[in-house]
Amino acid sequence: MSVLVDSYRDALPSDASFSHLSAGLLWDLPVTRSLQSRAEVIRPAHSVKYRQLLVRDRDLPRTDVAVLDGTRVTTVARTLSDVAHDYPLDISVPMIDAALRNRLITGDLTSPFPPSHSGRRGARRARLALSIADPSHESPAESICAVRLHEHGIDGFVTQVVFGNPDEAFRARVDFLHRAAKLILEVNGEIKYVDGEAGSRRARQERQRDYRLRNMGYCVYQLTWA
Repeated sequence: MSVLVDSYRDALPSDASFSHLSAGLLWDLPVTRSLQSRAEVIRPAHSVKYRQLLVRDRDLPRTDVAVLDGTRVTTVARTLSDVAHDYPLDISVPMIDAALRNRLITGDLTSPFPPSHSGRRGARRARLALSIADPSHESPAESICAVRLHEHGIDGFVTQVVFGNPDEAFRARVDFLHRAAKLILEVNGEIKYVDGEAGSRRARQERQRDYRLRNMGYCVYQLTWA
């Protein structure tokens, strides 16, 4: 997709801007899966679908347009709004989380989306994406885990909780904790510990940490998203 977007950088009309997932890539936001095989742009009063380019007819005020390396692209806030309205939660939430973590948008989750988008198709899904988003999700995998928990109606989890005894001989930070159920979820974005002895040492440390948490009465589950 990045190569496709790059191929259109010098070919867009002056009133068109990269948008949606294409804009997300240009802003270095994570795109968790490939639901779109075309580069995406917004061009007011034009709507056409080519084999490798999707042009949407949407209002695009100047305040919603930025220029990156000479290329017109929707602002981060507008990009997130478009994605949240038009794409599933497991795509939009990781992008919103990354933007919050990297301070590309403010921590006020009521402000990133333009007020004019409140009645737009997909507005309910966009509001839901904002309610799930949390900058404490440290990876796209954790963001997707939060989405899946919501989809299955599982609530009560808090994120990035630190365990430790008074003398700090044991300290552990966990990705998701359900205090009432004494349940811990650890989310791994890819296969870990493949780098020889150092990786084996980290694997042993993680197992020891999990044993300590289990001895404290918690169930610990290691989840993988790849």
